[in-house]
Amino acid sequence: EELIIANAIQKINEIGDDVNNFEQTLLAAFVAFCDLNKEQMNKVSNADMLQEKVTKYLSFKDNAKNTLEKEYDKFRDITFYRASETFRLFKNSYFTAYIASTNEKDFLHLIFHYAGDDYLFMNEAIVLVDGETYTIPLKNVKREYLSYLGFCYEHADVTASDVEYDILKKIATGKNVEIRLRGEYYKDFHVDPITQNQCQKIIDAFAGLKYDIKMFKAIVFLKEFEEEMKNSKQ
Repeated sequence: EELIIANAIQKINEIGDDVNNFEQTLLAAFVAFCDLNKEQMNKVSNADMLQEKVTKYLSFKDNAKNTLEKEYDKFRDITFYRASETFRLFKNSYFTAYIASTNEKDFLHLIFHYAGDDYLFMNEAIVLVDGETYTIPLKNVKREYLSYLGFCYEHADVTASDVEYDILKKIATGKNVEIRLRGEYYKDFHVDPITQNQCQKIIDAFAGLKYDIKMFKAIVFLKEFEEEMKNSKQ
């Protein structure tokens, strides 16, 4: 018993002060804390610190989302969060990201957009970050030709997995980032610092959503309730 209580105390101390790193450290502390019964929880000397970190983390998430532009689609009951983007010219190829949020879950999306004289028939994006390459398959690519501009457009919207989420982190922090949209032909373009800053805002808002802290607060409540029910029966 002393060991598992000491483990919870240690995990809470290891959370640290950098809210950007809370995603994993806070989860580990919660897991250790939730493994205790109510009596053991009361023996965790720094339990108040855990609550303070939770409050800080939830505030961080809310503030991060507040830096984004919010748009609600009432027909689909989805809220979209996007970084405030600079005006994108019709003739530009670009990359960006956004969050689609429902009552049940938040989804991260990556956008790859091509504009040019001819179609690429693109089916993958190759991301080059400081000499390292990462490949993202592109499916259901939408294509359009605007005759009055004489330009072809291809647009891919990717629902990001953990792999693409990690790639987005690299894009946001890389010193030199290029993207190649490739199919039958290819198009290269640089990811500028403005786009990287926008990506970081999306990451900050999305951080930790895989391990929603509210869920763990509910687990703690249920464990306490369960203990109280057992004690009342006794």
